[in-house]
Amino acid sequence: MPDNLETATDSLSDYTRKLEIATFYANGDEERAKQIVAGTLKDFYAIKGRFSSTTSFGAFIAFANSQYLSLNSMYPVISGSFSLKDLKTFNNWMNYEKDVMDFLKNNEHDDVLGRQFKNAFHSSVTLQFMSELKRLVNDRKDMDINRLFQQIVQARMGLQSVNMIVDVEEITSVDMELHSMTSTKMSEQPAAREKTGLEPDIAVEADEDDREVLKGKDVRLLLRGGLILSPLSGREIGLLVVGDRLKINITDRHEKAVHVLQAFNAIDNEGARPITGRIVHMKHRADGGYTIYAIVAKGIYVRIEELEDGIKVAIDTSYMETRAEPEGMSRATMGVIGGLSAAIIALIILIIYFFTR
Repeated sequence: MPDNLETATDSLSDYTRKLEIATFYANGDEERAKQIVAGTLKDFYAIKGRFSSTTSFGAFIAFANSQYLSLNSMYPVISGSFSLKDLKTFNNWMNYEKDVMDFLKNNEHDDVLGRQFKNAFHSSVTLQFMSELKRLVNDRKDMDINRLFQQIVQARMGLQSVNMIVDVEEITSVDMELHSMTSTKMSEQPAAREKTGLEPDIAVEADEDDREVLKGKDVRLLLRGGLILSPLSGREIGLLVVGDRLKINITDRHEKAVHVLQAFNAIDNEGARPITGRIVHMKHRADGGYTIYAIVAKGIYVRIEELEDGIKVAIDTSYMETRAEPEGMSRATMGVIGGLSAAIIALIILIIYFFTR
């Protein structure tokens, strides 16, 4: 094959591959995909962050779809080492990603805190969060972006005196898919697994605990979620038991999760609303807080990682009200019957009175 023809063939193959990737992340929108491949549309954020607190230092890189406001992945490292502050968030995202990975590989770090931070991050980056982030990025409000992520660390991790620095770099899904070493790839996405016929469709990082807890159950989808706090009327988390019905915030925003929310009429342009789930398993974590599994529909389960003890959470009591309706109706019926009986007795008395005069 002549060199120029071979080059043209390779170029066409490369373009086809990139178009396939862009079309996947554009949810099938071919026009948008062509803009992504051409580089005229940056459809992803590479979120590079670094923070320090009174007890720990942390760094992370996360990838999020800026068009559909959904989180793809995040990769953290948390350590007691002051040298973690040397990572520069203003570096190119590929260099920064490599720096985070190298630190994790070559330095002491806290895996437990790393997992806690990852869970807290996933549960905090909701549709509303992403909408606010996109607004701040468009307005170039860097300090407000720092504060947005600082709230995750302080509120969800309980760390004190947190100093947060975040740089958001606009990239394409093609760049992420082809060059990132930490992001979730196309082949790992729920939609891609569905095409290959793999079951069950586990849309969260399933570990041995997940498989043990859900063993024997018809699991079609496993999602991430969070609890809805209710300090005044809620139930203390330590008093929850299997069978209790909770109000749950679905925090995943991939296609399958959105379909679930749409089925419940729980998502619109203003964001997502809580849905109800029934606890099927609950355990107290050794490092504090609880891991809860709840079923929200046939085959659809939600895993909740709550890092705090002693909080009060919103429970659903509507089913109790529904059960009480027949009793209320019976009392109403008895009232009507009583009234009719009284009227009939009065009528009989009147008839007797007139006939005995």
